Amino acid sequence: MKSCAIEGCERKHHARGWCHTHYEHWLKYGTPLAVGRSKFINVRLNFRQPMDEWDERTVRRLLAQRMSYRAIQRATGIGYNTVARFVRRERANGVL
Repeated sequence: MKSCAIEGCERKHHARGWCHTHYEHWLKYGTPLAVGRSKFINVRLNFRQPMDEWDERTVRRLLAQRMSYRAIQRATGIGYNTVARFVRRERANGVL
């Protein structure tokens, strides 16, 4: 039996080499590794908020999965420029 092509996922193959869950994520978000949208998305669109610790951990995890800034923006509701500023700051500090 073929299993999902996503590293660490042992579920049965469904389509495109992924299990049903990862395939559904791909259909919905454009990537099989997407996470659900933040419940704070409407607040973030209305005014600029600094990233909190949860946001930083989430962005680091999504960057490790090689998601683009746009995909991170869509998945979390954090603005594109906020993600870009965070990455520049982390690279300057030698974290990324």
